[in-house]
Amino acid sequence: DDVAIIYRQFPLTSLHQYAQKAAEASECAGEQGKFKEMHDMLFISGVDGGVTAFKGYASKLGLNTAQFDSCLDSGKYVKEVSKDLNAGQSVGIRGTPGFMIIGEDGKGTPVSGAQPFNVFQQIIDSKL
Repeated sequence: DDVAIIYRQFPLTSLHQYAQKAAEASECAGEQGKFKEMHDMLFISGVDGGVTAFKGYASKLGLNTAQFDSCLDSGKYVKEVSKDLNAGQSVGIRGTPGFMIIGEDGKGTPVSGAQPFNVFQQIIDSKL
């Protein structure tokens, strides 16, 4: 069986003042083929420094910083991030990390928050 992992944005701005811009930063990095790397750096290094920190992360990742900075400053991905958040909420995602496990029938089961592997395994097994 195949498994696909698709990232969607779910910034919890009520808990993290820089969550929105962090989500946008990963999308801007994605323009240069470094979405996952920026995603990982944001989780490892944190988001407390806001836009200044995100621009530093872009430099560390070897991105074209002028392109990245312009993208982030422009708000280019504000609507896309908002669309992802709304879509997640509409299917039952309530926190991060959040997952939707979808079976071959196209029906999904949401999993919100950090959960042990057996939670995922039970859902996956029920969809096979």
